[in-house]
Amino acid sequence: MYETSSSRIDALLRQVLRTLVAVVQADLGGFFVFDEQLTAVELGIVEGVQPSESLAPVGVRRLPPSAVPAERWLARHRRPLHLHQPRHWQRFPPANPSLRALADRGALVGLVLPLLWENELVGAAYLWRHRSPRPYSRQEIRTAQRWCQLATLVAYASRLYQREAMLRTDLEEILIIDQKLDQLADLDEVAETLVNWIERRAGTWSGLLWLNADTGAAYASAFGSAPSHVNALLSERLASLPTRTDRATATILSREDAHDLLGTELAFLPSSVRELLIATYREDERPLVRLLAWNDEGRLPADLSRHLPALRLLMMHVGAALTRLATRRQLERSLDELRALLQLSRQVVVADSIYELLGELERLFRHFLRYDALIFLEPDDSAPNLLRISWGSGPIPEARIGHRIPIDRSLAGHAFRTGHLLHITDTWEDPRTYHLPERPFPLRTLLLVPLRHDGSTKAVLGIGRTAVAPFSPLEVELVSILAQELATGLTVVHQRQVILQNVELQRFLADVGDLLLQNPDPRSFARPLVTRLAQTLGGSAALVLRLPLDESPMSASSEHDGEGPAIDLTPLHDPAFFDWLARSSAQGTLELTDARIVPAPFQPSFAALLASSARLTLVSLVAHDVPLGCLLLSRPVRTVTHPLETVLLRELRTRLAHALGRWVASREQDAIASLARELSLSSDLGTFGQLLLQRLPSLLPSDFATMLFLDDDQHAFVPLAASPHFALLPADWSIPRQRSWLGNLADHDEVIIVPDSSTIPLLDYPLRVAAAGQTASLAVAPLVARGQTRGILVLGRFGIRRFTVAEQQRLRNLA
Repeated sequence: MYETSSSRIDALLRQVLRTLVAVVQADLGGFFVFDEQLTAVELGIVEGVQPSESLAPVGVRRLPPSAVPAERWLARHRRPLHLHQPRHWQRFPPANPSLRALADRGALVGLVLPLLWENELVGAAYLWRHRSPRPYSRQEIRTAQRWCQLATLVAYASRLYQREAMLRTDLEEILIIDQKLDQLADLDEVAETLVNWIERRAGTWSGLLWLNADTGAAYASAFGSAPSHVNALLSERLASLPTRTDRATATILSREDAHDLLGTELAFLPSSVRELLIATYREDERPLVRLLAWNDEGRLPADLSRHLPALRLLMMHVGAALTRLATRRQLERSLDELRALLQLSRQVVVADSIYELLGELERLFRHFLRYDALIFLEPDDSAPNLLRISWGSGPIPEARIGHRIPIDRSLAGHAFRTGHLLHITDTWEDPRTYHLPERPFPLRTLLLVPLRHDGSTKAVLGIGRTAVAPFSPLEVELVSILAQELATGLTVVHQRQVILQNVELQRFLADVGDLLLQNPDPRSFARPLVTRLAQTLGGSAALVLRLPLDESPMSASSEHDGEGPAIDLTPLHDPAFFDWLARSSAQGTLELTDARIVPAPFQPSFAALLASSARLTLVSLVAHDVPLGCLLLSRPVRTVTHPLETVLLRELRTRLAHALGRWVASREQDAIASLARELSLSSDLGTFGQLLLQRLPSLLPSDFATMLFLDDDQHAFVPLAASPHFALLPADWSIPRQRSWLGNLADHDEVIIVPDSSTIPLLDYPLRVAAAGQTASLAVAPLVARGQTRGILVLGRFGIRRFTVAEQQRLRNLA
């Protein structure tokens, strides 16, 4: 796991800011990182040249984003704000007095850019010019946006690390509290533990707490400044709060919403209180904990929402403590039973897998119960209508580990569907029992306990006897309590695994970011990237690209791990495949289960892969609206797609698209510069035109092309060079400067794309001859020097191959 600190994040952001200020030639710049609720500035830095000594230095003012007009605008529109006119500053005055003074004198130009992460506003970037206040160009704004993406990555990574650290701290504290709750035997102590945690997390609190441990009258207590006489008033209201599907809930409500929920006036609350915290916990439709709390100073802390998951988990532990108290008092458990319960709770804290908890549970059951089989069933990942026996104790269940039973035609399935405990005295007399064709169900008496969390059943625990011997009420109660502890353990283990998976995801994305920054060339980063991806997700990975300009194929694959089939990448270099994948994939990703859905030329390759028992995931890679390749994952069929995997692939696709886009733009610039150097050595215009048409296909492939020179004496465009499609024209053919379609386009200094030449009724005759009656897409680039049109470059493609926006920009740069 990477370690981070505020000083390291500050240093990284300062380095990015210094570079950004220098790149766009700004005088002063600043990064401001907001909290998740957009109510405060968590981090602010300013770098650059300060205004003249007559003005105060520009520093960091930690104003809430809602108090800054420009930041309010960013929160609504999510796009850059260019401030270079007096009316702009009247609408968006700077928060800093020195900058405001410069703006009032017309001596300030500003650029405000949002720091966006998946359309979430993370912060804002400011770039000011006060020494030479000229507006920013479009290129400078685009450059600033690209650098702001790096700043966004740093700021968002900081937020994720801080969130993880906070969750880890809360979890460690709650686990300590859970151990303390295990030792408490009095409701006053349980209430004090819960109230102390709330006071530590939110400062000065007041409120009402209602507990039910089935020990007679419900326990109600007022704490803080809450008047004690309202206990009786609200005790019944708190007890009858609507039951939600979630076992544990924690919600922040306005004063009005709390009144509607409780159905009673809250006149005892101070008038300054505007928000209340309501938390509940239930167990098998039975309310155990109800909490109503508020801050005497007014609103609740802004960061309280981050601790609500921890509060819900704490409510679960408090509820478990209440259940244990009720069990001790109602059933008069022996000291050995209490120690067993405590031991299982401790095992929940340290267990890395559910099977460790099941082993401990088996040891406890052997001490207290007589049984012949202990079975753990959970839903089958590959078949939602089946339950799979994933663990067992005893000769019968151990022999059936891995077997699957239908949910709709079995006793375990009935317990799983209904979420209720099932005690069958004689399974042979119950029609819901599932018997194998070759022999009857081996257990005669069966106790099935569903393991539930957040209102849904996650698994089923079964205990059986080969003889007809029903379990006693005390045994049923003991199994239920320990099973609920096991359900809590399932939740804790799952949450721990989710945290570890999130850490691994962030580690992978950080490695990818470093790799793409250090190796911008796909031929350098391809092999390390797919190797790292295969290590993270398992199976095999491959990156297939067709590099632009020279259209050369490039591919790289990870080392074969022996589980999935080897990948034949040769048929996948066809641009037609990349185009099909870009059109067919939802959000850029396609899960391939049937080779018949791919175009016919590629079906044999994918049929061979799918026949080898592999799951194929295809990720389309598009840069500047042009499909450049794909990322392919091949894994065994048994592999289950995790939600984090989808997030990883989506983020990886975005980063690869940005990296490829930057690399393609760099190659285009190099190719254009190289061509310009060659053309500058031409001895005459004819040589110039021939050389241009000879080199042009590597930059802009076309079916026909011509370069026309404006002859001022003839007042016409005459060809310097033309492709063979113009050979049928007379040797001295030309196009008039006036009263011609090309002549009209020459008056505009802009590259024109015509998707279909047949839609142009007055198309010039030479172009109609070149098109030869076919549907053609045209690209027309006027050649302008010193404000005067010197010629025109015309390119054409037959059929449906249109010129793209990226090619239009490339032709504009070339022209």
